[in-house]
Amino acid sequence: MSQHQGTRAKDLFAALRNEIPEFAQAERDLGSRLVVAKNVIRLRIQRGYTQQRLAEELGVTQPRIAEIEGARANMKVDTLDRLARVFGVETSSLFKVEKKSTRRTAAYVSQPIKPAQVRERHEDWGVAPRSYAAATAGVEGT
Repeated sequence: MSQHQGTRAKDLFAALRNEIPEFAQAERDLGSRLVVAKNVIRLRIQRGYTQQRLAEELGVTQPRIAEIEGARANMKVDTLDRLARVFGVETSSLFKVEKKSTRRTAAYVSQPIKPAQVRERHEDWGVAPRSYAAATAGVEGT
């Protein structure tokens, strides 16, 4: 599998989706929860909120915020509406994929991805791929 050598991040993840069905399934299972989670984290940090402060503003517990940010929460529309109000945004914006600047993205993808990073993501998503060696063979930094 030396075709992964020098692979950019998006290309590596595309290959992982093809080669490891569990990886692709985990992304599909998370769906919009993953997008909402990333947006909640981004908005919370931009506003200088801790998870505890956001929880207080939202009227929930800090562990609930951790579930939301970890893409493990199934939220009611009411919760999404309250999140949007706290952040001062439209509810629909919580479902939008944020576009990154080209310069930042180019710098990010030019760095090699290490198997340990792939393993961490799999663990975060609860996915246990059959073979890290097969999925990352020939990737720079391995």
